[in-house]
Amino acid sequence: MILHYYNGKTLKSIAELMDISYSYVKLLHSKALKVLREIIYDQTS
Repeated sequence: MILHYYNGKTLKSIAELMDISYSYVKLLHSKALKVLREIIYDQTS
């Protein structure tokens, strides 16, 4: 999340940097966004 949103890295470049597949980076990114949405929703409810 930090590399993508704060450092402006693409998911593809993050995958290359971490030596993992692009599809796995997309999966991790999606899961992280879901967790953040749940946290925000819980705090506003």
